[in-house]
Parts: sequence; structure tokens; C-alpha cells
Amino acid sequence: MKMKMIWQSASWWWLRIWRVPRVWASWISIFAISMGCYACATDRHEPKSLNGTSSVAVMEVHDGYKGRWLRSDRVEVFVAVEPMFRLLSFRTIGHMSLMATSDNPPAGLRLALMEPQQIPDSFDPGNQPGRLVSFDTRSANIALQASSKTDTRYTIDVALDDDKPRLAITCRLHNDASMTRTMAVWSLVSFPRRGQLVAPFGNEPRARRQLVYPFWSRLPQPGVRYGFDALTIDLDIPLQGRAFKVGLTTDAGWAAYVGGASGDTSTLLMHAPRMEQAIYPEGNANVTLFEQDTAEESSAQTQSSGAMTSKPKTWAEIEMVGPLMRVEPGQSIQHHQSLWLLPAITVAPDPDSMRRQIQDAWDSIQADNVITIR
Repeated sequence: MKMKMIWQSASWWWLRIWRVPRVWASWISIFAISMGCYACATDRHEPKSLNGTSSVAVMEVHDGYKGRWLRSDRVEVFVAVEPMFRLLSFRTIGHMSLMATSDNPPAGLRLALMEPQQIPDSFDPGNQPGRLVSFDTRSANIALQASSKTDTRYTIDVALDDDKPRLAITCRLHNDASMTRTMAVWSLVSFPRRGQLVAPFGNEPRARRQLVYPFWSRLPQPGVRYGFDALTIDLDIPLQGRAFKVGLTTDAGWAAYVGGASGDTSTLLMHAPRMEQAIYPEGNANVTLFEQDTAEESSAQTQSSGAMTSKPKTWAEIEMVGPLMRVEPGQSIQHHQSLWLLPAITVAPDPDSMRRQIQDAWDSIQADNVITIR
């Protein structure tokens, strides 16, 4: 800015040399300096698009949140930054999203902090407002405000594939405390409590079942079915108790939600690779399925992202957690995950059949085979 003002002051003398009247020269010089200061100010505050050019972050509104739509040729997602960060309505263009909405929160994908166990303020880092640091039509970098309750903060990169129905997400959790801490990234996607949740026991057939149940999960559950290679939860069957949760230690690293509205069996798959030899929170489970059907106080109410109300809350979740890592002050850890939209499948009472159909559809899309997405 200093160099600009020097040049603009010198321009006054050039105008005088060319015999421009003194008053005109003064006004032209003042105008040039004002425009230069404005340009400097906008350069400092405007987010940059990912191709390096200046871009104005015009906020759009969706489902009560402010943010920006990202779109590819096939899918779209809304990146919400106000009043808090969320990834909403990941969907095929022209179709309804399978994610939960603000009509029955928590909506979409949200983030939290996990230590060796969940803590009372686990959801505070992910419930902060965000800022679009940079973006283009298909990708964005978001910085969330720091969580004063946990001395942590999130930065997130999201990007839609050019030719696949995939949303790639990289989450960085920063340790702003003055001490070394052990923590992990925690990501949750919410769905209406209807349809099916599916999770495999491992990559290979007949993998060992490694399941973790909290003390408050009642067993047996009429909606939970166990196959040789996977388990399913039928969300249309009433719960025994107020909530149910099961964690899986699985190198498959994925779980899927099938269905939504009556007759719709399209699928959203969530995937995060499991790190070999790493230790994960809450019994070493890296994938968790959860459902709740009431807002009454219970041991599970900390799964909610906000104040409890008298209005019943009914939703289901797929949760992914990263490995526990020691993080020095001022350092961060990161976690990679992705969301995929898959075609409709045939709902079957056999969990292994459901798992095979989802795996085949996912393999076909990753291999670029032609397949129709609903």
C-alpha cells in the first residue's frame, strides 16, 4: 500500500508537468489514492478462490444456515458456516438428500472432539461458526472459530469429484492448549430414523466380529440383525430403551445408510480408512452406528448437539472416529474421509446380502463402470 501511495503522489507532479490545472490534478490524485486504499482493503478481506483469483463470498441460505453450495456435474453439497459449521444435503442434483435436516436436528454432517473417552464439551469445537478461507465451484477450505471450552479448533477441506458421486473431506484438529494432549477427530452424519444402517465386520468374508456396546445399550434389539459378514439396523422397528449404540473395529472402514422416504432405497456410504496398529477411542471402535427416539434425559443424551427440549428427537447416525494421537501444543492432527452416493439396492432381511449389494455398487462406481444413481 505504501508503494501505491508513493506512486499516486508522484502522479500529481506528472499531471502538473503536462499542464493539467492544479485543482484538477489534486482531485485526480486524491481519487487515485482512495481507489488504491480500497483495493488494498478488499485484497486483505476477500477470500481467494482456489485458482488464485479474488472471489466474493456471497452467502447463500439453505435449511436455516448460511454458506455456499458446491456442485459438480452429478452431485451437490451445502457448506454451512453460520450459525455453525455443517455439511448439509449431500445429494444427486435434482433429488432429495438422505441426510437429516434442521426440521429434526442434528442436521447433516458435524464434527466433534474425541479424547480416550467422550467429554462433556466434545461437540463444542464442531458447533462453532466458520469462515470460507478459499473456495471455487467444487471445493472449499473452512476455518472454524476456536473452542474456548476445549482449546481446540477445526479447519476443513471439502471437494467434490469431477466425475464420481463423491465428497472428499479432510479435517484438521488443532491443539491450542499449552500442554500435550491425546485426542482424535470425530465425525457424525445424521439421518431420519427410517430405512437401514449397514456395517461390515471386515474387508474379508467371515472376519472376526469385534463389537463394542456401551452399558446403556439394551440387548437384544429387535431391529438389529447379525449376519456372517455384516450387521444391519432396521430403523423402522421401535427401540428397546431410549437409544442404542454399537461400535465396530473393522478394517473395512465404512458404513452405509439405505433408504429414507417410503420406497426409496438409494444409499449414502461413509468411509474412513482404518490405520493399522493404531488405537481408537471407546473400545478401539472406528465405526459406530447410533439411533435415538426420544429427547428425555438419558445416559445417551450427550450424543445431541445442542440443548435438549421437550420436543421428541428421533434420528440415526453413522460415526467415524480417527486414531488417538498425542498432539503437541500448536500442532494438529488430520483425518481423511469421504461420502459416496450409491444407487438403489434391494432391501433384504439378510445383512450379508445388503453388504454384498452395497460393496458391488461401490466397487462399480470406483471402477468407473456406468451405473445409474437415483
